[in-house]
Amino acid sequence: MEFEPVTLDGYEKYMEYYRKCMISCAETSFMTVWLEGVAFGVVQAFAHDFYWHKITWENEPAWLPPVGDWDSVTDWQALLTELVPAGTTFVFVPAYLLRKWQVFADRIEVEDMRSEWDYIYSIPRQVNATGQVYRNWRASLNRFAKRYPDWSSEPITVDIIDEIKAFQAEWMAENEGTEKMTDELRGENKTTLFMLDHWEKIPSAVGKVLRVGGKMAAFIVVEKLDENMISGQFIKADHRCEGAARFLKNEMFKELLPDYVLINAWGDSDLEGLRMNKLAENPITLYKKYKVIWKG
Repeated sequence: MEFEPVTLDGYEKYMEYYRKCMISCAETSFMTVWLEGVAFGVVQAFAHDFYWHKITWENEPAWLPPVGDWDSVTDWQALLTELVPAGTTFVFVPAYLLRKWQVFADRIEVEDMRSEWDYIYSIPRQVNATGQVYRNWRASLNRFAKRYPDWSSEPITVDIIDEIKAFQAEWMAENEGTEKMTDELRGENKTTLFMLDHWEKIPSAVGKVLRVGGKMAAFIVVEKLDENMISGQFIKADHRCEGAARFLKNEMFKELLPDYVLINAWGDSDLEGLRMNKLAENPITLYKKYKVIWKG
C-alpha cells in the first residue's frame, strides 16, 4: 500500500466509505484524519475497498481501524495477513469490528481503551432538558442567561476568523504552564488554526460563536458525520464566563435540529473530572474501543 497525506480533494470518496462503517468513530472522521495529518503526520492508503491510516499514538507508530464496510469482508484474517505487517498496533478499534477479529483470537492481543470510549448524546434530549436527570443542565443554562442577558450568538464565517484565532491564542496563553497544557493540546491548537485558515473549503464543518456584551466568550466547531450524527471537534470558552461552553453547545444543538439528533462527544482521556462531567450529561450510549496488536 502507498500511504499519502490526507487532502480535501478526497472528501467525497472518503465519506462514502466512512458512512459504510457500522460505528461512526470520532478518530476516523474526515476532519480528524485531515487535521491530524497536519499536526501529527497521519497518512492514508486505499486498498481492498478500505481506507487505512498510519498515525503516531503515545509516541509509537500505530494504525487506525480500517474505514469501509466491515460486514463485506468474509475473511478478515486473510485480509490483514495480506495488507498489515505482523506486530502492527491498531488503536480505537470499535467493539463491533473487534468481534469480527476475535474469530482469530490467537492472532491478536486486545487491550481496553476506556479513556477513548466515545460518549454519544441525544441532541433533542439535551435541547428539551426535561426531567430530573437534566436538572443541572437546565440550571446551568438558566443561570447563564440570567447572568449575561446581553449574550448573542452567530455562525462562524470568514469575516470573524481572525477574531477567533486571537481568542484561541489568548486561551492558549492563559493555560500555558497549567496542568491543562499537554502536547496533545498544543497539537490541537495547531489543527484549530489550520482549520480556521481553510474554513471556507471544509464541507462538513459547522461553527458558532457566543458573545457577551459584544465580546467573544466561546466558539464551537462540529463536524457532520452522517445523516443524523455530528461530532464535537473543538470548543473553547472564557473561564470567566461560567457556563459559556454549555450554553453555546445548546445554541448549536438548537440550530442543527431536526436534521441531526446525535452527537459524538469523544472520550474523556481518563481525566476523572471530565469523565464525571460527561457521565453527568447523560449519554445514551458509549462506543467502546480497544487497542489491538496484530500478531500476523
